[in-house]
Amino acid sequence: MLTYCMNVHPGETLEEQTGNVERLAVAVAKRLRAFCGLDESSMFGLGLRFGAPAAARFVASPEAQSRLIDACASNHLAPFTMNAFPFGAFHGSTVKEDVYRPTWSDPRRISYTADAARSLAILMPLNIVRGSVSTAPLTYKTFGEDPAPAIENYVETLEKIRAIHDNTGKHIILSIEPEPGCFPETTDETIEVVNRIKERSNEALHSYLGVCFDTAHLAVEFEDLADSVRKLREAGIAIGKFQISAALECDDIPAGRTSLARYAEGTYLHQTIRRSADGEQEFFGDLPAALGAAPVAGAVLRTHFHVPLFEEGDSTLRTTTRSLRDPSFLSAVKQSGCDQFEVETYTWDVWRERSGFAADIVAGIALELETAASILCF
Repeated sequence: MLTYCMNVHPGETLEEQTGNVERLAVAVAKRLRAFCGLDESSMFGLGLRFGAPAAARFVASPEAQSRLIDACASNHLAPFTMNAFPFGAFHGSTVKEDVYRPTWSDPRRISYTADAARSLAILMPLNIVRGSVSTAPLTYKTFGEDPAPAIENYVETLEKIRAIHDNTGKHIILSIEPEPGCFPETTDETIEVVNRIKERSNEALHSYLGVCFDTAHLAVEFEDLADSVRKLREAGIAIGKFQISAALECDDIPAGRTSLARYAEGTYLHQTIRRSADGEQEFFGDLPAALGAAPVAGAVLRTHFHVPLFEEGDSTLRTTTRSLRDPSFLSAVKQSGCDQFEVETYTWDVWRERSGFAADIVAGIALELETAASILCF
């Protein structure tokens, strides 16, 4: 199943999110079906995003549930995954580090994530019994939090998700999403966190625990994607879904820095890692900090700025899309057993403004989905 994450569309209220499905998701599905020569009745997977207020209202409102269920059924949309990473506002204001708040140390994460999972279970079609909910890492490292309370809250949430399975028959994988600067951020740290959660929980909960494998995040860390998939598989950790995304990359030279500087902006956090020729890595909490540091000869910069998969870049500023075409990665994906793929380019509006891309968002997302399908050999 392939979809795109609806966190690309502004809108925080349940009314706005429902309207995004009725208008924008329907339009993307129509465009993609035309691209692929598919019948109008062919199912189009849906990657939803509810913030905490929208999720709480949805589970409490039969009328809201009926409206969205009817919209999905009449337009042949099949929700199978939910993004429950950003708790609150995600567009139109400064997000930066606040995207990680409340962290998993805060009990509000429990109720929000359970509401998001319950919302997805309500919306999943009868023929789909397995879904995924992606969620934030336990914390951001500069917050200096003890991860122990976060792990306990995570375990309590898994118990609620098991209850959702018992009540609805929908098996949802709560998928922690490693991200640069967070705990966890690397594959090894992710394995550590998942194992700690398993140690604190009943074995019956382990089938609801997994990882959201965001290819841009791990590329920023200079990880080998195929190796990362294999490590998770060998550790017995399920990948709930793959988020197929790309980051920015340039050589640490004046021309590369000039091109990269166009993407320094005030809404989202753009963590940057510099890798020297000897393999040593240096972390910068945001792009301006990286650009303010003295250049290092032979080094490469990778920046957490999601760019469309069809954007290959140029000689001065590249993207990490090429890592997705690595046959070793594609082979590892097939062996992982995961069949849920979500294109996530939430920085679309910012990218369009700085890149000068002319097409509207509906055409652009459809093109990105076609690119993803080509890469993944769908």
